[in-house]
Amino acid sequence: MSNEDIIRVAIGGQGRSGYNIHAKWLVQDPARYRIVAVADQLPERRRDARREFGARAYDDWSRMITEADFDLFVNALPSPLHVPATLAALRAGRHVLCEKPMAGTVRDFDRMVTAAKRHKRVLAPFQNNRHQPFFEKM
Repeated sequence: MSNEDIIRVAIGGQGRSGYNIHAKWLVQDPARYRIVAVADQLPERRRDARREFGARAYDDWSRMITEADFDLFVNALPSPLHVPATLAALRAGRHVLCEKPMAGTVRDFDRMVTAAKRHKRVLAPFQNNRHQPFFEKM
């Protein structure tokens, strides 16, 4: 796999989900993924991202979306930021994997889907329980 085939990832939020789920999974496959940018309000999380991933670190997700060069935005920000950050990333031409809840209303969810279609980007929910027996039963 060449460098052109590597998906450059920006992660919004380095809390439980952004770090312990997404970042830890992505670094297991360096031939496919490279974490190039991280946004988090906590200085120690930004420092850790620079050290562990060699990523550019931002204290503001909106600056990361406009300034960083990446292909996929993993939206693991606090839930109230899922809609605005996802919309901003889609409008900037990025693919988005969004943590749940993706949106608080059907209207906001529809806005995200419309933006993904308009900009020809993939918008995917992160549903980590989809293969669990209880989830399949539901």
